[in-house]
Parts: sequence; structure tokens; C-alpha cells
Amino acid sequence: MIKIKAHSGDRLNDLADQLAKKAVQDGPRLNLKLTDILAVRILMTCDDLEIEASSRRCIKHLFHAQNFSQFLLLRRAKEIYMLTEQHHIQWSATTRMLNNNQTDNDRSTTSFMQHHRRAFKYKLFISELLTLTQLNKRRPDLYKKPTCVLCNQKDESQEHIWTCSVHHHIWINLLSKAAHFLYDTIQHISDTPPHIDTIMKLVHESRTFITKGLVSTTFWSSLIKFVRSE
Repeated sequence: MIKIKAHSGDRLNDLADQLAKKAVQDGPRLNLKLTDILAVRILMTCDDLEIEASSRRCIKHLFHAQNFSQFLLLRRAKEIYMLTEQHHIQWSATTRMLNNNQTDNDRSTTSFMQHHRRAFKYKLFISELLTLTQLNKRRPDLYKKPTCVLCNQKDESQEHIWTCSVHHHIWINLLSKAAHFLYDTIQHISDTPPHIDTIMKLVHESRTFITKGLVSTTFWSSLIKFVRSE
């Protein structure tokens, strides 16, 4: 028996190669649809648990969970990881809020304004707003000091934006307007809405979560209770 090198120009070897390819392409095929065999029951399992939902949807959710777990292990997500471990974040509502980027006019396209709004929400979420503190770390040659140019007292970090004495009243007014808007919305849904002071207190107490683009578990549970109350 002599070994012939492939694609070396040997006549008989090339002929055998052609016959093999022809058999693969033109030969009869046996197609089995296991789902059509009544005696065979196919089950998809994960960790010995039967998966009853759509396999495609299940795999999609598994990959999302894996990516989310990897994100929480990042150093920049240390605080979010801690809040998640303590069940302080309502992730279903938070995810919906972060990814909601539609308008009533055109739901099939994304405008530049929508793109910038979504990018801003995610920068809030991961604490990556371009504050003077961030810019000073990146380009200390251009941004000499990270001190806030408004109050000239503290460094302009993402946390300082919401507590700066110069425009803190603007932030408080925004929270109050959000509370009134939420109150009006609940009035159209619930027959027994809570008092406006209750909503005002709930919104203002959740301001730390709001500044990071998060929906707290306490905030969400209270809303559910208000809407479902009779």
C-alpha cells in the first residue's frame, strides 16, 4: 500500500476524489424528523431540569444571564453587585427603563436624539459621565483641576452633580415634577390613589437610585401596591 499525497495531480486519486464528492452531492439522503416520530419524546433539560419554554428563548435568556453575571463581576460594577446581592434593585423594571427608546411617532427607527438619550442612560448606569473628575484622569494636561466650576468647593464627580449647592434646587424641582407626573398617572389607573405627599416622599427617597438609572425594589413594590389597591 502506497500513500498518495492529496491534490498532487495523481489521476486515480483525483478520480476517487471526484466520485466521493459526487456521491455526497447526488446520492440519496435520509432525512429524519424526530419530532414526527410519535414513539420518541425529545426533552430539553438544563441541570437535570426539564425546560418547558421555547428552546430558542431559553438559550437567549441563558446567554443574557451569563453576560449580566460577567458585568456584575467587573470592578466598576462593585456597587451595583452589592445592591443586587441585597435585593435592592428591581432588575425587570430597570432593564425595561434602560432599553426603552421608542416614540409614539415612529417605533421602527431610532433618531439621533433617541440614541443620545439611551447613551446618556447607560453612562449614568455605569458612572461614566464626562465629569471633570473623569476628564482630569484622561487628560490631566488639558484639565488641570477636577474642582467644580460652579461651587469651587468639591471635585465635580457624578455624585457631586446631584448635590452641588449651586444647582441642587433644580434637581429637587425635577424630582417634585416627576412625583406630580407619577401621581397623575396613578390617578388614571387606581380608584384609590395615595396622597400626593406619599408619592413625593417615595420619589425623593429613591433619588440615589434614580441618579444611577436604577429602579429600587422598594419604589417598584410601592407602585404595584398603589396601582392594585382597591
